[in-house]
Amino acid sequence: MQLSTKTYVNLKGLLHSLGGAVFLNAGHDNLFQVIKADHPIAARKSLHKNFNLSEKLAQSFLVSGDKFYFKENITSTLLSELNQLLPGLNWAEVYLIIPLVIDGFLVNLYVFGASSDGKDYVSKNLDIITAFLSQAKTSFQNALLYQREEKLRLRFQKYVPKQIVEDAFSGVDSVGDGIEKKVVILFSDIRGFTSFCENKKTW
Repeated sequence: MQLSTKTYVNLKGLLHSLGGAVFLNAGHDNLFQVIKADHPIAARKSLHKNFNLSEKLAQSFLVSGDKFYFKENITSTLLSELNQLLPGLNWAEVYLIIPLVIDGFLVNLYVFGASSDGKDYVSKNLDIITAFLSQAKTSFQNALLYQREEKLRLRFQKYVPKQIVEDAFSGVDSVGDGIEKKVVILFSDIRGFTSFCENKKTW
């Protein structure tokens, strides 16, 4: 969320845009959260809410591979669907849409108002924006990788001592080759213990 907000703020500054908004994919069912929205795209903060992007619309951003959707190229169908999802936002003021796609996953949608210098975005040199988005993707990839690693780490710690898990993730072999010993294992049960537990309400 913090990375999405920082990326939005930097993009807004580089574009010199009048207002905008950023939506973050929650990671399931194309549920997007409105992280930040500014005037004139958003009139009041109370209008912000989460929304589900249709699979068809989400796929259109993934398949097209376009970095930028200019006002001239934004279809009425796209605007109509977005307006239905978030009627509290002023979509008539949206002049640029930037989807951030990483490894086939739509992470963010950035929308921006008109440029403060009055020029159309389509006529501007957006090479610096492309370069910035490339760096942003790397940052998001690292963040997602860290997130996955943390989940994996927590799963392993349920069954393996924490120090061994930490050593494994850091590349240290704290287990070694192990040792060979003769051991005796006794498997036993207490007669009637299961039924006793089932009938016991409290201990």
